[in-house]
Amino acid sequence: RVAPVFLSRAVREDWAGLASSYALLPGGESARLSGKDTVLMQAMRGGYPEVQHLSDKAVRRWHHDYVQALMARDLQELAHIRRKDSMAKLLEVLAAWSCKLMDVSAIGAQLALARPTLESYINALEALFLVERVRPWAKTDYDRVSRQDKLVMTDTGLVASLLRWQFDKVRLDPDQSGKLVEAFVFAQLAAQLDAQDETHSLTHYCDREQREIDFLIETPDGTTLGLEVKAGSAVGADSFKHLVWFRERMLKNNTPFVGMVLYTGEQVLRFGEHLWAVPMHALWAGDPRWRKLARLRMCHPGIA
Repeated sequence: RVAPVFLSRAVREDWAGLASSYALLPGGESARLSGKDTVLMQAMRGGYPEVQHLSDKAVRRWHHDYVQALMARDLQELAHIRRKDSMAKLLEVLAAWSCKLMDVSAIGAQLALARPTLESYINALEALFLVERVRPWAKTDYDRVSRQDKLVMTDTGLVASLLRWQFDKVRLDPDQSGKLVEAFVFAQLAAQLDAQDETHSLTHYCDREQREIDFLIETPDGTTLGLEVKAGSAVGADSFKHLVWFRERMLKNNTPFVGMVLYTGEQVLRFGEHLWAVPMHALWAGDPRWRKLARLRMCHPGIA
């Protein structure tokens, strides 16, 4: 099994020759996947192979039919759903909560569901890989660190369809575009981590001072990769402030650390020792199979 290019490059800090890459789409054709609008358009379409050649309206209809089929069959078997309307509403609520800290009480308050029922529904959605929890980084006794999981809906197209988002509005809304791009990156990272022979941990960091790091990956050799995701095509030194703070305050002095801001621009930029702004297309540059693998993983969770 060949290791995905991005993770090995990130650990080595080797971005030489990185150019705009082309993703392999279903059917064998290629499409350039860089630039904010292009990334957002693909994120709004999502990863299911069946939707890649459909019109925007047909994509939303396919997602609707897919959810209805899940509730009639798979979710019924897993959770014995008595109120399909509650599960449908829960999916919309979880789409809105994607890439946020998970608060089961707040989610339940929007649905009037008993906590045990709500937990069983969420567990069923996790079993189908429709949502995943990113555990908090907790290797510290610093009492201001959040212990809450981050919830991610794994298919960004499903998020956009459930929330009835339109591209022209999403591209101008930093909250919506940020949510979609972060979840889109999560899908790529999760697929690559699934393909590794050795175990990597994927966590997030958040504390009471509102310092956040979207994703932390710890490799078997002890290196920590800190990744911030930016939907914008410009990046500055301020984008690294939480990564720098985390490296200086939360890690032991001998812990190798590489901090990266993944953004939708075109250039690799160095912002200090072991600090890089890296174009988002680096996630699949050099081996488009991993872009395809991320899509397949969304539909067939057992793939690796």
